[in-house]
Amino acid sequence: MKAIYETKGRAREYCELAINLYTGCSHNCIYCYGAAVTHQDKERWGQNPQPRKGIIVQIQRDAERYSKLNEKRPILMCFVTDPYQPVDDTHRLARKAILILKAYDLRVVILTKAGIRAQRDWDLLDKRDAFCFALTRCLVLCLSELPILLPSPTFTNHLHQPYLVGCPHLHQLFFC
Repeated sequence: MKAIYETKGRAREYCELAINLYTGCSHNCIYCYGAAVTHQDKERWGQNPQPRKGIIVQIQRDAERYSKLNEKRPILMCFVTDPYQPVDDTHRLARKAILILKAYDLRVVILTKAGIRAQRDWDLLDKRDAFCFALTRCLVLCLSELPILLPSPTFTNHLHQPYLVGCPHLHQLFFC
């Protein structure tokens, strides 16, 4: 099993490399394609997300391999699930994955709608990385030079969270 994989099709316009830490996503967004692309039942998809089996060990192996290849492309966490969904409060896979990727000098792009929960790992990011916080009306925070803009069709209340000001690498703020 590869943890870091090459994206395909339209997904490549966002990021060419990606990791999915969990199977399932408790956000259970009505528009989510995660269950469909992973051939899972939509109802069960959001009920009990779990860490992918052996994911941290595999990230370590893949990071070592990509580092030896002098990989410069950023690695997106995550395309199919949210790295900071509530189950990450217990497992902390997002932080573990970032620590491994940074140890191998790999670039990280985080895509989440988890709100303040994602703040806990900002200390690991540097100017080569990106943090994108997607909200309803399409708010995306980009914390690097990477131009990332993703639509999010449902409204949440994260817009008023004061933590947005505290991010040390806030580079761009997009509204659409």
